[in-house]
Amino acid sequence: MDVEVENAALALYSELKRCMRKRDFESFEQRLSEARKIAKAAKLGRTSRCLINKVADLHEMDGKNMLHLAALIAAKEDDTRFFVRLLDLKFPVYTEDEQMNLPPFFITQVQNDSKFLTSYYALIGAGFDLNFPNSDGMTFLETLLITGEISMNKI
Repeated sequence: MDVEVENAALALYSELKRCMRKRDFESFEQRLSEARKIAKAAKLGRTSRCLINKVADLHEMDGKNMLHLAALIAAKEDDTRFFVRLLDLKFPVYTEDEQMNLPPFFITQVQNDSKFLTSYYALIGAGFDLNFPNSDGMTFLETLLITGEISMNKI
């Protein structure tokens, strides 16, 4: 059973990453929906939660997990859909990459205020502590103030 879950998680991770690279959010959502159905049909764990947890634990060679990748897309392209969806799925926000960076800190670079706020509220909903320091010792809120990317009046 564990091997089945591992293989399914690796396949899902690859598919989701491909969708993210193509910025194809509809296919991303479809893959997640299909994975839930397959997991339930194959009785992989009690629910598809087991499969999603396995995907959340996978990472690239540089230590970045799928939430890091989604946060980088958000930062570079102001596309926060993947990031917010992964937070909805309870992907861990306190996982560091090799440079000891946490995914939420990348979204401080999102320039569109409404898209940033969507991510900001999703982070709060996911239980992220805005006063938790990143590898440089700066908190999320301090980073926002320094970068000046976001209108602090909207927060």
